[in-house]
Amino acid sequence: MLRSLTRIQRDAGVLANAPFVGSLQGSLQFSSNISPSALGGDETVMGMIGTSVTKKLWQERLTKNKDRLKHLPLPALNAKPPQPITVTYRFSSDRFLQEQYRNPWNQVRVGKLLEDLDSLAGNIAFQHCDDERTDTQLPLLVTASVDAIHLRRRLDLHQDVQVSGQVVWTGKSAMDIRMQLNQEHCKGEPSLVALFTFVARHPLTKKSTQLNALKPQSAEEKQQFEERQAVADARKAARNVSASAQPEGTGAKQKWAEQLLGEARAMIDMPSLTSGNAMLMRDTAMQNTFVCQPQQRNIHGRVFGGFIMRRAYELAFATAYMFAGQRPTFKEVDEVTFMRPVDVGDLLKFRSCIIHTAASASCPNKAIIYAEVVASVAQPEQVISNMSNMLTFVFEVSQDHVADADTRKGSSAASPCKVKRVLPATNEEAQKVYQFFPAEGG
Repeated sequence: MLRSLTRIQRDAGVLANAPFVGSLQGSLQFSSNISPSALGGDETVMGMIGTSVTKKLWQERLTKNKDRLKHLPLPALNAKPPQPITVTYRFSSDRFLQEQYRNPWNQVRVGKLLEDLDSLAGNIAFQHCDDERTDTQLPLLVTASVDAIHLRRRLDLHQDVQVSGQVVWTGKSAMDIRMQLNQEHCKGEPSLVALFTFVARHPLTKKSTQLNALKPQSAEEKQQFEERQAVADARKAARNVSASAQPEGTGAKQKWAEQLLGEARAMIDMPSLTSGNAMLMRDTAMQNTFVCQPQQRNIHGRVFGGFIMRRAYELAFATAYMFAGQRPTFKEVDEVTFMRPVDVGDLLKFRSCIIHTAASASCPNKAIIYAEVVASVAQPEQVISNMSNMLTFVFEVSQDHVADADTRKGSSAASPCKVKRVLPATNEEAQKVYQFFPAEGG
């Protein structure tokens, strides 16, 4: 999604009644009360379907963006140290805010947090680019990808949540933003860690443009920078590898994929003779389609990327729930790729399926489920459909879940519900499996 980072001098009065204290460079504390008087013109009412946190993060940026002039030059480049931003959710004292983030099982609604993480990452990127001048405009920022979001422990809806983040690496036109979520009972260990990648675009030409370099200060910041630099170098090397060069282990992976395809063909051709411990990838699929509404747009007028992540997560959760026969536990967002923007009025289609299952390496009686969601924009008038996003979610379930007899019609006793293997039925599906899980085929 596209973010406009041109801005003007801060209008101190716009946020006078907003329900948080602090500035973009400091700590933001959120409660649920939304003051209409804190809203300015029509542009500040964008995305009113979003969470309270998302709205206030956007208002903070809009304060600087309100009267921007697009013909102004870009600011001079300067190396900047990391500048953390912290957001606090007052769940312990604000019952209404707590209710906004409650899921049906009295736990924190993960999809809402995904929205807020995307918004916070945008503000962190804004701050890194901002030169605090009124005679320049900042570049546009595009969320290129989400490398990972790891939930390390279950969140407590009745305790305050603190989310903090900062830039940890910059390249020529890209930056990595790391965020972590903490709760008091975890004694300093983060409950969730997320890593977003942004790239800068010129506001007029939309071509890549250079960013302020990052100047890490502490030993930890320098280590994080070096780690992300190593990742960037590895990706660059992978892009430079000749297409004709065959990576080590490819032959073994290909044989493994062909074996899976053979099992799938036997299941298709001779269903009565194959075992019941596996099913075809295509048979796990679920989907939904809707028209993107104006209330789902971001401050630039495009459909908010956090909204797309939330809807994709909720479909992936439902798919894993239906597949496993038990409520799954979210573990991580494995990868999110933003390929093209989504506009208001677009017909957006989500298709989700289970692409892989495996035993948990850390807990023998648990199984890991990988769900992939592909979002595409359909244009019926032109008979065109283009992929806009690809997202992979990881869930955990009990390996031998037992369902009560009362919940299974026609069953006279409790029965085990073992998690099944998933088989690819086409070469494209097989490629997808060993592309995401090379260790399985090596």
